[in-house]
Amino acid sequence: MPLAEDREAYEVDILTNDGQVLRTLSSDQPTVVYPETEELADFGGPVSSLCLSVAQLSATYGRGASTKRCLHV
Repeated sequence: MPLAEDREAYEVDILTNDGQVLRTLSSDQPTVVYPETEELADFGGPVSSLCLSVAQLSATYGRGASTKRCLHV
């Protein structure tokens, strides 16, 4: 939800198991695609779980507070 912003925008950080950022994906939609080719480049093969951090972007505030989750894929 844009929440008084001119546009909706997000950044999704793909994380290592210890929380280091491997890659940041950007989207102006409430969805983002992590291509298989980038997964292979980041991890050397397919993974069964993926840790990420999602933050909404604001024109006035910048990158907002993020939420972190590990998902089984």
